[in-house]
Amino acid sequence: MEAYKTPLRGEAGRRLQDELLIDILNHAPDAVAIMDVVSARLNKYVFLYVNSAFESLYLCARADVVGRDVNEFMASRSLAKDAEKTDAMLSEGAPFMMTRAYPRSDGSTLWLEVHFRPIAMENQPLRWIFSARDITSKKLLQDRAMQLSIAVEEGNDLVAISVADHEEGAWVFEYVNEAFTRATGYRPEEIVGETFASIVPPGVATERFTAIRSKLFAGQPVRDEVRFMHKNGRIGTFVCDVKPIADPITGQFTSIVTVFRDITEQRLREARLQFEAEHDVVTGLHNRRYFERMLTDSIAMEQPAAPQHSLIFMDLDGFKQVNDRLGHDTGDEVLRAAAAAFERCVGGNDVLVRWGGDEFAALLFHCHVSSAVRVAESMQAEFQHDPARRWVTASIGVVPVLPGEKPSASIRRADAATYDAKKAGGNRVAVRET
Repeated sequence: MEAYKTPLRGEAGRRLQDELLIDILNHAPDAVAIMDVVSARLNKYVFLYVNSAFESLYLCARADVVGRDVNEFMASRSLAKDAEKTDAMLSEGAPFMMTRAYPRSDGSTLWLEVHFRPIAMENQPLRWIFSARDITSKKLLQDRAMQLSIAVEEGNDLVAISVADHEEGAWVFEYVNEAFTRATGYRPEEIVGETFASIVPPGVATERFTAIRSKLFAGQPVRDEVRFMHKNGRIGTFVCDVKPIADPITGQFTSIVTVFRDITEQRLREARLQFEAEHDVVTGLHNRRYFERMLTDSIAMEQPAAPQHSLIFMDLDGFKQVNDRLGHDTGDEVLRAAAAAFERCVGGNDVLVRWGGDEFAALLFHCHVSSAVRVAESMQAEFQHDPARRWVTASIGVVPVLPGEKPSASIRRADAATYDAKKAGGNRVAVRET
């Protein structure tokens, strides 16, 4: 036991220390080499020692490296710019660190973090300790993160990262990219710390928003279409992909990554096309296509015991002469006046359309034909007080929508009733019960 308590001194002690040091270096995970300075002025160095990790990293045998010129050995293992930088730093004699690419003999390329440290000992020549660590995976992750950062910052999609507040059942903005600012008007300092709900406009269906939130807080990704309020109050429409990110230890998700795609213009364009497809550009009323669809749907859904519907068809008498003598601008003015007069007479749930040319049609829901006649008479009376009256009058046909009748048959009967009114001299109401 006394032998362990008494430290070795002199040459034996130094040998033991050297053996322990070499053993530690041989088992170190980083590549380590000790270099002797042959000529600092000429930047000439030789390897005195390399460890096992050095052999594995540089694909070499220790016996082939020790005693070899360092620059010669590294010539094919370093890029020219890295070799020049290393020589320059060694000549300064101060410790330094650098990151370099290492093309290996097996065709692969590694990224290394290398350290050089001068060792000056009393009565010993200057030496350098070199260590190298493989940081390829770390470098790839850093590069990937940089690429993703550039893509996120310079991309057109809106990206937001939020922190989940499980107690409040909300998620709070922690980061937004430049595209988010452009689309919503909110600068990062204005939106970070605010909740997702703060940019949802009033009136948005709470059930839908609650469903999205429930899925998120259950750890499920969500894809949905949402509406956000711009800083200036304008409402935008976005497709959003929302993904909760779980904590790898607890399994509870702590953050939310959301990617939004602005489809506001697309939805406005679709709405405009839909409007144009079912509206008359002159009067602003719905058109024949819309009328036929509504009539078909109402007949299909009608119950046998339900109150009947009625159709009213209106044909402007003398309209062709207005167009021929006064021009189409005046003709359009007459059409708009007629549309306004007829619209004042129908109910809010009824359908009034411009059928085409100088013809109009109305579908009165749950309205008996006798009531529909009174509506038609009010249309004529209303039209009598319009300035357009000095040019045209209206012939009106009224029919009930018969149970089980095809829409085309109802329309033909209404058209025939209108013809009856015209044939009788116009400016009157005609009825066909069957």
